[in-house]
Amino acid sequence: MTDDYTRGLDEIKALRARLANLEAIAAATPPRAALGDAIADHYSPTQPPKDRKTRDLENAAKFYSPTEEAGFRQRAKDPERYDRELAAMGGDLLSQSIALAARDAHIKLGGTIPDPEED
Repeated sequence: MTDDYTRGLDEIKALRARLANLEAIAAATPPRAALGDAIADHYSPTQPPKDRKTRDLENAAKFYSPTEEAGFRQRAKDPERYDRELAAMGGDLLSQSIALAARDAHIKLGGTIPDPEED
């Protein structure tokens, strides 16, 4: 046998061993709900994945901005009137609802809301 042939056989054996190892790991791992979880596990195998509810709250809370708090306080006084006036001015009710959902998620995750009397 030539050296190239022997080297090729050794590479094939190494690849088969690596593949067997990966198949054993895959068989021992419970299935994931989403591709994002699998990717996160691949890049950070020491950190366990977050549960779906926490992950969804964190994704929603990214859109919270404390600078919108004055608008939220005005809306809390009379939501229907505030929404009507916002729509009359051409305001975007969808972005308002996303901001409110982000605020709720921020609170559920333990975030604090600025107090206007302290400012």
